[in-house]
Amino acid sequence: MAYLEWDQNYSVGLNEIDEQHKKFISLINSLYDAMSVGQSKAVLDDLIRQLSEYAIYHFHLEEKYMQDFNYPEFEEHKKLHESFTQKIEQFKNEYYSGKLLLSVEIITYMKDWLLHHILIADYKFSDLFKEKGII
Repeated sequence: MAYLEWDQNYSVGLNEIDEQHKKFISLINSLYDAMSVGQSKAVLDDLIRQLSEYAIYHFHLEEKYMQDFNYPEFEEHKKLHESFTQKIEQFKNEYYSGKLLLSVEIITYMKDWLLHHILIADYKFSDLFKEKGII
């Protein structure tokens, strides 16, 4: 069973963004699966790299949509994205310095951040997209 499963309640109404959120869930589940069989250290380096790269890609798309439609809370939302990327950088630094139990910290942070971000912050711009007739 997956650690975190996509739920239609997480949808922001834009398929492209929803699919990217599903990718984040997949990355979280990959770490969980590895942890379940005692292999988290084997996948952690690659997972942190993927999270970092994918976050930049995903946040760029969200921010482009927000800018294109003059989202009034753009700067606040962008700061949330910056906070996330800084946290992933911190995880990367901790990993390379040999911190133990980092996989537990990452998976907890990712799940909490992702669900909170989708259900609160991303839902706010979803309303703007509805107003503009995008969704």
